[in-house]
Amino acid sequence: MPRLVHRKYTELADPRSAGHFSARIEHEGSGCYFPLGSADAEKAAARAAEIDRLIQTKGWHQAGQRYTREFTLAVFWNSNPLLCTYTTLFTAPGRRAADPRPCGKGDGTKGGRILIVEANDAIRFALGRWAQRLPGCSQVGLFASREQAQARLKVAPAEVILFNRSLPDFLPVSKEYGAGAATPTAIAFGIYETSDDIFISHTGVRHGYFLHRTHPAEVLAPLTGTWMDGTPVRPFVLLQPRKYFQDLIGGPPVSQTSGEQAALTPREQEILLRLSKGFQDKQIADNLDISTWTVHNHIKKIFKKLGVHTRTQAVIKHLQK
Repeated sequence: MPRLVHRKYTELADPRSAGHFSARIEHEGSGCYFPLGSADAEKAAARAAEIDRLIQTKGWHQAGQRYTREFTLAVFWNSNPLLCTYTTLFTAPGRRAADPRPCGKGDGTKGGRILIVEANDAIRFALGRWAQRLPGCSQVGLFASREQAQARLKVAPAEVILFNRSLPDFLPVSKEYGAGAATPTAIAFGIYETSDDIFISHTGVRHGYFLHRTHPAEVLAPLTGTWMDGTPVRPFVLLQPRKYFQDLIGGPPVSQTSGEQAALTPREQEILLRLSKGFQDKQIADNLDISTWTVHNHIKKIFKKLGVHTRTQAVIKHLQK
């Protein structure tokens, strides 16, 4: 008979679960926690026995389609040292299988747009419900495979792709996303039974681990700054997570502010700001009502003043201010 327990953190995923029992049910070497939907021990035990019987007779897939289960979502910001934010969520069983249609709220014109790529139906829809509640998110697309997500990106843009790290060869390449489309920021996640499994599943990490449990609404907090504007860009994602984790442990800032940017003219600062948001030269020219040639000249001066040689280096210096 599965043992009844009170699990920590589940009320953050669903306030209605506060005080409810859960049970870890095992079968053929696998196991997971199921919320039992009651604070009454007798009712909870009956539900646990019901789930256990179904798993024994019909298997894990059938149980996963019928009953909600708990899982840990871990988002990975760096591999070595391992930097990770994670939280507890519940699956969303009972939805139609393999439905690749985007779901969202709003018209997608304000805030960030996320694509989520996850093969498991119940987990995919659970991640969709979670993402729609994130601050700064305006639209969510759910896809079971890389191919489905890429087909969507060819006709509609997105700023962020969250993809399961177990998917093979998931490497976002700009040419796959349609002519003129900006390459979305791709961020890997993992699905685990408990937070301990995050640590266990990673080996060869020589420079340490930092796993930070958060509220479900704060898992993408390392994108704060550009995420709220709906325009997270790759150089920012390379820098900001390090600053986020250094702030958590009270370490020194990634870089000290210098006087370099103070030497930039107001026009150069305007152009650098737009570079940081992923604007192309023609977009900057149109936005500022100047010629593309003038934009090129300003960018050359920005490089010289900041002591950099590429746009990415210039943007990173801008983001370090």
